[in-house]
Amino acid sequence: MKNKILIYLLIFVSIILLFQIVNSGRILEREEELLDQKVNSIMILEAQKTLLKNRLDEESYFSLFGNKKSLNALGEKYNDSIVSIIKNALYEINISDKKKLIIPYQNLGGVFLINQVKVLNHKWIIANFSDGSLWGELLIEYIIDEKGIIFKTIEHLIYPKER
Repeated sequence: MKNKILIYLLIFVSIILLFQIVNSGRILEREEELLDQKVNSIMILEAQKTLLKNRLDEESYFSLFGNKKSLNALGEKYNDSIVSIIKNALYEINISDKKKLIIPYQNLGGVFLINQVKVLNHKWIIANFSDGSLWGELLIEYIIDEKGIIFKTIEHLIYPKER
C-alpha cells in the first residue's frame, strides 16, 4: 500500500512538473514576443526622434535663436525676450494706421491682418497675413533704435484665391 501511494504521488508530482514546464515555456515565448515588439517600437521611436531633431535643427537654422552671430549682432542688451518684443510690435501694427505701410494690399476690399511672424535674424522677419479669403506673405526688414522698432516691407506676395 505504501508503494502504491508513493507511485501515485510520484506520478502526480511528475504531471505537475510537466505542466509547469510546458506552461513556463509558453509564458517565456509570449514574454519574448512582447519584448521584441517593445524593442522594435523603441527603435522606431528613436528613429522618429532623430528625424524630428534633425528637422527641428533645420527649421531653427533660419531663426534668431538658431543663429548666435545674428543674436550677438543685436547687442548684449537684448536677451531671449527680444523675439517676443519684435512680434508684439509687429502685431500692434494690426490695430494702427501703419498697417497700410507694411501690408500693401489694403485696397483689395478686405482688412488684412498679420497672423504669424518668424524672426529670421537680426534684420529680417517673415510674416503671414490674411483678410479671411486672401492670404499672403511679407519679408520685412526691421531696425531697433532708441525710439523703438522700425519696420520696412522688402518684398510681398499674395496668393490667388482657391477655386
